[in-house]
Amino acid sequence: NLNNGSKCVVKILKPVKKKKIKREIKILQNLSGGKNIIQLLDVVRDPVTKTPCLIFEHVNNFDFKTLYPTLTDYDIRYYIYELLKALEYSHSMGIMHRDVKPHNVMIDHEK
Repeated sequence: NLNNGSKCVVKILKPVKKKKIKREIKILQNLSGGKNIIQLLDVVRDPVTKTPCLIFEHVNNFDFKTLYPTLTDYDIRYYIYELLKALEYSHSMGIMHRDVKPHNVMIDHEK
């Protein structure tokens, strides 16, 4: 992040319909500030390809396949509980995820 020197994550979107991209951006903006919801910091376009990119806060995420074998039963219950809080918030905002899976969950196990 050039504004403050902190790390961020850039998600380069696949070229899909503009309507789908706008919907994803609107959903992320509406969920901003929710418990356990990643923060969308900005939306930019690649100057050459014009491909939209989403800029997110950095999460010190571990690869799930590496992390999972090291988790205790308590860890797993804790992370499921935290995931349910995020889903509850999302649902309270009228948004249903539809693709909840380990690949779409970021866990900073050191936190």
